[in-house]
Amino acid sequence: MKTTITCLALLFLAAINAPCQTPAELLAAQSGGLKLLSLDLEEATLPNSNLKWIKLVCKFSTEKAWTDSISLNFEAIVSDPETSSRRLLTGGASYINIPKGVNTAIMYLTPNTVARFGKPDSASVFAYRGDQPVGETVLANSEKITLEEKAELLRFDGAIQNVRFTPWLILDYGKTPDLSTAN
Repeated sequence: MKTTITCLALLFLAAINAPCQTPAELLAAQSGGLKLLSLDLEEATLPNSNLKWIKLVCKFSTEKAWTDSISLNFEAIVSDPETSSRRLLTGGASYINIPKGVNTAIMYLTPNTVARFGKPDSASVFAYRGDQPVGETVLANSEKITLEEKAELLRFDGAIQNVRFTPWLILDYGKTPDLSTAN
């Protein structure tokens, strides 16, 4: 009984003397060296076409020689001219066996999506390892959308397309970790 009380007392003292970590420090510890560096929008057209695509380009870096896997969830806020309201477009990509260094993830808004909604007002990317959030980044010059604001938006899941479901697969081959080979 005395041993149990002594052990509990020592655990309690260790817990209150442990340094407190900020949410950012906890996120960095969970990330395993993954950092989201930037998010940009690029207008693009395919060769011999005048149809406008928008690429959402996320740069990220990894510190480990190999990162097993990450999932990136892309979100874009657009204005819906039909309803005069804002919509939340979503899409995601998972990458495995990611080599150390700076990598690029590219997602796409199709010409019909661009024709319907135009260029996004804001965009963001959320990174996950398993079900643990490990980072996020927001498009430069746009504000982070709160969870409460997102909850009020009409979602359009799958509107942001992975390269594998677009004709960009050939032209952007080798630019993303899933379509490149390690040197």
